[in-house]
Parts: sequence; C-alpha cells; structure tokens
Amino acid sequence: MYEFYSITDDTLYIHCDVEVDCYNPIYNLENKYSNMLELGIFTDCVIKIGEDLIKTHRSILANNSKVFQTMFEQNGMIEAQNGEIIISDFSPDCVQAMLEFFYNGKVNKG
Repeated sequence: MYEFYSITDDTLYIHCDVEVDCYNPIYNLENKYSNMLELGIFTDCVIKIGEDLIKTHRSILANNSKVFQTMFEQNGMIEAQNGEIIISDFSPDCVQAMLEFFYNGKVNKG
C-alpha cells in the first residue's frame, strides 16, 4: 500500500486505500441456529420418521409453520403433551431439508 502526501494551497492531501470488514448479523444468526439443530442444543421436541429421530425446537417449528404452531397450541394433541411428532408421509431427507430451511433459510442441493 502506497501513501502519497502533498501540500497545495496550505492544504494537506492524503491519499490512501481503505479496507472495511463488515459484520453480518444475519449470517451469524443463521450459523447459531444451524448449530442448534446440528448439535441438538436445548431441544424440546423430537420428530420421528420411521426409525430416524431428529431433535428439534418447538419454537423454531411453530415460528415457521402454522401446522406446527397449531399442533403445539392444542393441549389435547399428543404432540403438545409429549413433544414427539411422527411423520410417515415424507422421507427423512425431505424432513431434514425442511428443518435446515427453518433454521437457516437455506436448503442444500443434494
């Protein structure tokens, strides 16, 4: 990096290159939520797809889906009582993709 100084008409001119690293709070938030899903941190709900179990969070599910929200709001529903959701009409990969979208707004192609 070269700096150039000059004085003209009693004014000092300084020329320089400036590099700025910006903090992206959305990116960091996405990573935190993604880590919560991957590591199963403080989960309060389990999704069962056949023999597969995926630990998850009611608040994330309810915030992203009216179906899940209604399910957890209804005290008479088994899912609201025991925190276990049984899904039989989708594959584990499909449910995992849905959860990735819920947690970080992205779906990995695969």
